[in-house]
Amino acid sequence: MGSFTLPSRIAQLDWGRSFNYDRDMNCPLCKKPMRTILEETPADRVELDLCESCDGVWFDKSELEAVLGVRNLSAFSRESPLLTGREASFSCPRGCDALTLARHLATHAASDAVTVNQCPLCEGIWLPGSERNRLVPQIHEERAEAFVGQNPDRARMGVGTWLFMFMTGLPVEQWNPLRKRVVLTPLLVAICFLVFLGQISSENGLMQFALVPAQLATHPLTAFTHMFLHGGWLHLVSNMYFLWVFGDNVEDRLGRGRFLALYLLSGLVAGLTHAALSQNPTEPMVGASGAIAGVMAAYAVLYPRTRLISLILFWRVRWRAWVYLGMWLAIQLFGIFSSNVHVAFWAHIGGFAVGLAFAWRYRPRPLPALTPNSAS
Repeated sequence: MGSFTLPSRIAQLDWGRSFNYDRDMNCPLCKKPMRTILEETPADRVELDLCESCDGVWFDKSELEAVLGVRNLSAFSRESPLLTGREASFSCPRGCDALTLARHLATHAASDAVTVNQCPLCEGIWLPGSERNRLVPQIHEERAEAFVGQNPDRARMGVGTWLFMFMTGLPVEQWNPLRKRVVLTPLLVAICFLVFLGQISSENGLMQFALVPAQLATHPLTAFTHMFLHGGWLHLVSNMYFLWVFGDNVEDRLGRGRFLALYLLSGLVAGLTHAALSQNPTEPMVGASGAIAGVMAAYAVLYPRTRLISLILFWRVRWRAWVYLGMWLAIQLFGIFSSNVHVAFWAHIGGFAVGLAFAWRYRPRPLPALTPNSAS
């Protein structure tokens, strides 16, 4: 991570220098006029607004990134995954017609994370005086590197990415860095590829492990084994792409044990749902899509504000994760009434339902509203 050259200017601002009262801005907690001071940053000078009574600091959009000297100029933006939690607190001191949102750093548990308040309109940040000494050490930590050590370009999209979306119709994830290394997601992808190689190299293609609804009572293990088989290269690659895009973040948030439980339980319920409602009880079903549907649903619950990018004809569209995945679910529901009986729509719906229920208790929760006592 790049070095931070200005930690002392966050923790102990130099009150000995000359500064002026900002008559147009009052402290959101003390209601007293704020004072302004110029701070040198690696890029330029910024004008900060400070409260002498509670030691709180107001940073306009991108000023906190500038003072900290981080490379990612969107680290503390409204849509950055670095900040989680959202609950209306006090009015924006800049006069915006909005209440600030209570946010905390996603790199720490809510119980010990730095708490800030952010205006959803102007994206300014209020840093309480009690939090100033804790901000820099937490941003210094290695687990914050993915959030502050890169500078994603929201506006540009490479030709290769555009061609990929145009040729495949698949979405790409805009920016959702990981807090820790994931293991199970690449392992599951590798297992599915190895099993598929076994399928194409064996005489019967391992189809004895496929789920046949009419035979489930005599072959119950196929409720699990079917999720590691696939019907062809296109089926395999498309499923593994969705697992790779959504699985790493879900594993990162839930932890390995809960992620594995989510994956297997979603796949099991998907198979049982298909077996109970299938119109073709003698047709074998294979594929990890039911288990991956559970992972996708968990992603929508855990990261609802993350953006997914797709193409509509030639135009790029940025979707909220919950909107895109909600539309995917709607397509599965409509698919039940279609004539395509070779797609296990009920399995997708069953797996998705498990993911929603499983991840709901781990969804991002807002912090209690910041009060003057907690900021003193």
